[in-house]
Amino acid sequence: MTHSQDALQSKLVQGVFFRTLHGVLTPEAEALLAKLGIVRDGMPETLPRTVWYRAIDAVSASLYPSETLLERHRHLGHQVIAGMADQRIVPRSILAAVRLLGPRRALTFGAARVTRAPLSLSVEDGGERSVIVRTDELEQPDFLAGMLEAVVKALWGKAAHVAIAPSTAGLRRFQLTWDLQ
Repeated sequence: MTHSQDALQSKLVQGVFFRTLHGVLTPEAEALLAKLGIVRDGMPETLPRTVWYRAIDAVSASLYPSETLLERHRHLGHQVIAGMADQRIVPRSILAAVRLLGPRRALTFGAARVTRAPLSLSVEDGGERSVIVRTDELEQPDFLAGMLEAVVKALWGKAAHVAIAPSTAGLRRFQLTWDLQ
């Protein structure tokens, strides 16, 4: 597993902030993004990953000011997945097929086939109702943890929890577990 690019495609960044957070992104948060160079039109083709991290910090602080940094990141991750569902970014037919696979098989299958993601993921069996997710993305793990929890909740209606392990050998490890319902 190698670290993904140091720059992110601007279309991805715009999609996360302006499409998945549509209706949630406040004018204040949008102004903070503009200060970082993240706007709806006229961005360069790529954006440094460090700007992405600052944007996650700024938007999560704007949307969830009374929470701790880690809670803000996790809630923003939840909101991004909720926004993807609300905006129907993934076609319903694909979601129906994924639901049939169940969390373990769907996450394993999906991680193995992601080729254009801004981070590298691997998924392995973690025991009953659990998988281990490894990524080369070491920054802001609670943002990714929130996204993983929200995917399981959105697709299978199961309560999920992600425990984040310290990074080792350039990889971050997440233990994703879910309840039977």
